[in-house]
Amino acid sequence: MKKLLPLTLLLLFSQILIAQKPPIKWGKISNEELDMVEYALDPEAEAVVLCDFGQISYEFTPDGVFYKMEHHRRVKLLKKSAFERGNVKLYFYDDKATRIQGLKAQVILPDGSKIKVSSKDIFEEQVNKFYKAKVFAFPQLEKGCIIEYKYSRKSRDLYGLEKWNFQEEIPVKHSELRTDIPEWYEYISINQGQPIQHSEKRVSRSIHVPPQKTTVGRGYNRESRMSSGNIPAKIVRSRYWLENAPALRPEPFITTMEDYYSSVRFQLQRIVFPGERIQPISNTWPRLAEELWQDWELFGGQLRHKKHYNSLLKAANAYLGDTADDLEKVMKIYAFISKNVRWNGYLDYSADRSLDDAFEKGKANSGELNLMLIALCRAHDIDALPVLVSTRDHGKMLSYYPVLEQFNHTLAFVQVGEQQMLLDVGNPNRDPSLLRANSLNYIGWLVDEKAPQWINLPQATNSEMRLGNFELRSNGTLSGELKVQLKGYLGMSGRDAYHAQKIKDEWLEKIPDLQITDSLKTSNANKVNKPFSYAFHCELSGQTMQAGEMLYVSPVIDGYSENPLKLEKRTFPVDIPVGRREQYIFNLVLPEGYAVEALPEGINLSLPENGGSFKFSISQTGNKLQLVSKIEIKQLHFEPSEYATLKNFFDIIVEKHAEQIVLKKTT
Repeated sequence: MKKLLPLTLLLLFSQILIAQKPPIKWGKISNEELDMVEYALDPEAEAVVLCDFGQISYEFTPDGVFYKMEHHRRVKLLKKSAFERGNVKLYFYDDKATRIQGLKAQVILPDGSKIKVSSKDIFEEQVNKFYKAKVFAFPQLEKGCIIEYKYSRKSRDLYGLEKWNFQEEIPVKHSELRTDIPEWYEYISINQGQPIQHSEKRVSRSIHVPPQKTTVGRGYNRESRMSSGNIPAKIVRSRYWLENAPALRPEPFITTMEDYYSSVRFQLQRIVFPGERIQPISNTWPRLAEELWQDWELFGGQLRHKKHYNSLLKAANAYLGDTADDLEKVMKIYAFISKNVRWNGYLDYSADRSLDDAFEKGKANSGELNLMLIALCRAHDIDALPVLVSTRDHGKMLSYYPVLEQFNHTLAFVQVGEQQMLLDVGNPNRDPSLLRANSLNYIGWLVDEKAPQWINLPQATNSEMRLGNFELRSNGTLSGELKVQLKGYLGMSGRDAYHAQKIKDEWLEKIPDLQITDSLKTSNANKVNKPFSYAFHCELSGQTMQAGEMLYVSPVIDGYSENPLKLEKRTFPVDIPVGRREQYIFNLVLPEGYAVEALPEGINLSLPENGGSFKFSISQTGNKLQLVSKIEIKQLHFEPSEYATLKNFFDIIVEKHAEQIVLKKTT
């Protein structure tokens, strides 16, 4: 039978407690919070975070060193539209060391009564192979109620502590994070957004450290035995807080709102255990590149040792045959992987297993796909290196400090002679010259063991041309043919829809009165480096309206019906991932007995600094009309000061696309 540890020793094993009084107490609600019907600083807000409070501390146990995040959150629901916020998912990394403990949740109704969430109504869900989630829903929500929950999460990943957002898409009255970190672990804090208040002091403490091994996190299996026993140390006690943070509501044309919320995150810089050498933790980019190539089995090890991709190489060699030209060989390797290995939907910069395992299963994460390409190129003496990126929905990258956790995807940099290429395997319908659109996040880090460096990622432009040749019948129906040509990512999406037999369905969803009267005629459905085209005959009845002797025709089929930019003012940039060229030509033959009464006026509009243009014109030759609309967006990044101009640009497009041709009956 195991002996129980003395209570005093258990207490010594426990976390280093934060002595300051917390800004929130479980279940203690003020009358002001109960009576609130709207948030004075944002009367339109559907909800407001009354308090979001986190505490980070360290635990030293025989199983290793952990950090513990205690989180207490309280939200006032002001409108019924906020009830969806009563469905909560708390994510955590799926390993034996990381877990959520002490979870409790309750609803406080406007009359002050409380309804607890029962433990039997809290579930654990496997989100994917990396993450699980605690899932629960608050019951009996009503307008004006308050929801609150608290829990603790333990983790051994000391390399990067949990990021804390002080701002979100609803206003935040008070947000605060406190940290108690032993001086042995030296972190840098990285802030973004509006200024955050910060205070710090050092306190002396005796920490009991049982015999153990310490690690700094996933992927870095660096271990160090430190002294055990009661060890005097300084605790760095920090407090970060922000009051009355305004809401940042999501809008189109954004990387991710995470790029703009006020936040703080921490990066482990070095470890200084008593009596040991200082351990720098990848504190320079060259050092990080060296470690990735030499020490990490799931990254550089996959490329350095052919044992990880022997089966892949044999199969690829059979596919390549006697191909001699290196450029052709690269394209064949790209095609081989695209045809034989499907993306499993997960983004990662490293492999989860050997490349052979992924190849044999026919599924791979994004990093594995491009590591396969790099490995095969290198096996054929073609220069190839990984480029680490953060996808647009993952957040912007920090080039001034080597933070590995900021990356979530790997590209392949390939050089043949003087020609340099960035490749991104993932969709067989995408032109190899295009990265996945989510990868277009401006910069990437080239992991060259000798000379790592930041490189600019290429920009791309989508192109769409639509040609409509129609006759207007006396009953008001438009009858004719619509031709569509798509380039860039639109070409990829068009091929995806075509192979899934969804092109007709997509048009019918946009224009319910559309009647497609024949089968699609396509061109280059399987030639990904050429424009994808299709055409069909159709009839439309909803583009016209009869009013006495007058007939009104809406000539723009599936145009801009609303402005994608809704806010009157915007505090964060407009970030368009891909440039665009859109050309729409509408040829119309008028029926006998009708004459033109009025036509929309033309316009030629340009954005400042040649950032974009809109040209709209309509002309008449006998009984034939031709409308031409051309839209081009060259500039991809617009600062908040440029927002009003861009919004007005789209307002004018919406207005012109809504204008009608007016015909009058003459006989």
